[in-house]
Amino acid sequence: MPRNDYTDRSRAMPRRQSRDTTEVDRSLMTRFSSSHVATNRIGEVLQNTLVELLDLALQAKHARWTVTGPALLPLHTQLDALSVQMQAAADEVAERAVTIGYAPDGRCSTVATDSPLPELPSGLLADHVVVDAIGRALSVVTEGVHGRVERLDQLDQVSHDMLIGVLRGLDKQRWMFEAQRA
Repeated sequence: MPRNDYTDRSRAMPRRQSRDTTEVDRSLMTRFSSSHVATNRIGEVLQNTLVELLDLALQAKHARWTVTGPALLPLHTQLDALSVQMQAAADEVAERAVTIGYAPDGRCSTVATDSPLPELPSGLLADHVVVDAIGRALSVVTEGVHGRVERLDQLDQVSHDMLIGVLRGLDKQRWMFEAQRA
């Protein structure tokens, strides 16, 4: 078989040397943040938000699977939309953390340990129980993000603006669940 540029290994491109990860971390930190202290402060705010958003997304998905009662169909749809929205917000928050040189931690064990959200009951859940539980969880996350928005105002305008967008979605979802509690 004749050799060509695609099969001739002797003509392969040389492999690039990978940089040390600490060098990469320092490079990102100096490029996007004025100090290691500021990066950590911003990163911790983003990490706390990430944990809450991931937990809320998982609880919404669990509730979607286990909800029963007359409001099953609209809640099933609403919970799916909530889960998708919170996963997208969590992704945006995690990517922002990486952008500023902070390593986000979205592992299940971290979420389970660090989340302040009340645990959703196990088993099949009546529709009114789901509305109350998810409404409470939304309140906890909304209040937490609201406080973090204020803390980020002077630290990082990009992260601040991003969390305002997350808060807008949380407020709307909280309103929709609280309206069902009346």
